Amino acid sequence: MKKVFLLLMAIVAGFSIFACTPGDGRKTIVFWHTMGKTTDASQGGQALLNEFIKEFEELYPEYSEKYRIVHEAKGGYSDLNNAIGKAIPAGNEPHMAYCYPDHVAGYLRTNRVQKLNTLISDARIGLTAAEIADYVPAFWAEGSVYGDDSIYNLPFSKSTEVMFYNKTFFAKHNLTMPAEPTWDDILELSKKIKAIENSGITTPFGYDSEDNLYITASYQLGIPYTSVTLQGNTPKGEILFNSPEAKKMASYFYETFIKPGYMTTKELLGGYTSDKFRASELVMSVSSTGGTKYNVPTASDAGGVFEVGVVPAPRFGRNIIDETKSVKEAFIQQGPSITLFKKADIEVEIAWQFLKYITAPNQSARFSVPSGYSPVRISSYQEQVMLDLFADKSSKQSVLTAEVLDLTSHLSENFFTSPAFAKSAAARQAVGALLVNIFKGKDIDNEFKFAENSVVV
Repeated sequence: MKKVFLLLMAIVAGFSIFACTPGDGRKTIVFWHTMGKTTDASQGGQALLNEFIKEFEELYPEYSEKYRIVHEAKGGYSDLNNAIGKAIPAGNEPHMAYCYPDHVAGYLRTNRVQKLNTLISDARIGLTAAEIADYVPAFWAEGSVYGDDSIYNLPFSKSTEVMFYNKTFFAKHNLTMPAEPTWDDILELSKKIKAIENSGITTPFGYDSEDNLYITASYQLGIPYTSVTLQGNTPKGEILFNSPEAKKMASYFYETFIKPGYMTTKELLGGYTSDKFRASELVMSVSSTGGTKYNVPTASDAGGVFEVGVVPAPRFGRNIIDETKSVKEAFIQQGPSITLFKKADIEVEIAWQFLKYITAPNQSARFSVPSGYSPVRISSYQEQVMLDLFADKSSKQSVLTAEVLDLTSHLSENFFTSPAFAKSAAARQAVGALLVNIFKGKDIDNEFKFAENSVVV
């Protein structure tokens, strides 16, 4: 009997730790994310989040009297997704969390995700029509990609892929980077760069994410990848990527870029292409805008300091599969959104109000400036902190971040997200892996069949 009592006391203590702050007495609203630790709010990350929390609690004393917002980093996005997957069966999921649509699609099977529609339309705490219209349309639309009419997440900070290039190298060798480069442009530039004697460049071009390369190219060329329909309340996915057209696309990249040594990728390199770019081992690199700062060379880098330019990631100027068909101008949309989980009404309300607060124009701009992520509100670009960034010429990172944010603000109308369903994350991993293996010279038919079989929907 004593053992049972002690066990019950331990369980109660566990719940108390989760629900309350020691020595405070207030219940907690828990936010899980992937933000890195920082020491100053000007660096973004957790220090800025702490500042947002302090401001929010001062703004809403009716909430902060009894509740406190706490947060915890859970590693990377996969780590976070796994942590939530384990917490939900035990009833210990947070009130709110960073998410990607793939993650939310999995959580929906548990019936623990909070629909946001009624909160958005609530006359007291909802969003006005003008506020909704102020969210970047493509970012807002991501919250309802699950096959029904419900909204399950709001955008927090968004990124896409762009191409960074070594402007100093280009100027030295009389090379010109088009403002909107096509794959044909990259091919011709790569040929010229490899032909330069004693340049030290063996592979001119790097593409960080094989997953993104495959998915973006498929979308631009109109090649089926996946689709989703609603069966009852559950999004049902369909795997479509094993097709003759997709194989032809993969063969194009291998034969045209990889085999001649014009292009490499993160997995082929064994590290981020941005590292090789800063070391002047690559002169062109496609990577996430969320990692803009990692493309700024310093004196300590092997390649020394050089000027960096930024343009959109390559797109197709012609349809390499069927010349009679058109191509889409499309850029992949990434970066975290935030979803809420079902809790007591007052706790959902506070989590929702905090979500509204940190995605408001000023807060979105403040998070964007140190990170390079795009703000999720259109009016954020008129906030003073953003105007100050565009006027700041004191550092190479500030200049490049401003250029990236300006560029992506114009690209956002052509952002896309792939369908989200329970196995969409597995499909993404499968096509990235098959591309890596094909780039290593493995059989295309076998790789596509293996990838298809590895995704059980």
